[in-house]
Amino acid sequence: MITATCPRCGWAHSEQPVPTVIEDWPEGLPTPPPLPAEALPHPAGSCCSPFSIDDLLYWNLDLMLPDAPPLRVFFKALIEIQGADFFLAGGKWVQEGTPVPVLATVVVDPKSVYPCHEAALGISLANREFDVTIRSLFPMEAWPTIEID
Repeated sequence: MITATCPRCGWAHSEQPVPTVIEDWPEGLPTPPPLPAEALPHPAGSCCSPFSIDDLLYWNLDLMLPDAPPLRVFFKALIEIQGADFFLAGGKWVQEGTPVPVLATVVVDPKSVYPCHEAALGISLANREFDVTIRSLFPMEAWPTIEID
């Protein structure tokens, strides 16, 4: 029997609710109900990613290399999803927020690598895989461009 599905990708599981284990829970108090199935870890993959496999994206390096142009990268996989938060209210678990993609694997497009990138980072970047936070990746059409006549 399916107990939960991901609303974006349809991932479904049939595991029983996760028992709630709280260290140092006072004896005599009733324990909270088991966590709902939605609180189980979602498997990482590309299904719940804001990007598709091989999408060409910009990787904004402002935190590492201020004033450097962004690198073009190919999206390969979503590797981490931050789950929704749950809190106990009135003896029931209430979901707050939704799962959020956090970390992705990308491959650098060698045509976008400039000497300033490799000099500052001290490594060859062409065709290398990196794990990158989703908040530093942008679709190409969403990146501002400057038109020069």
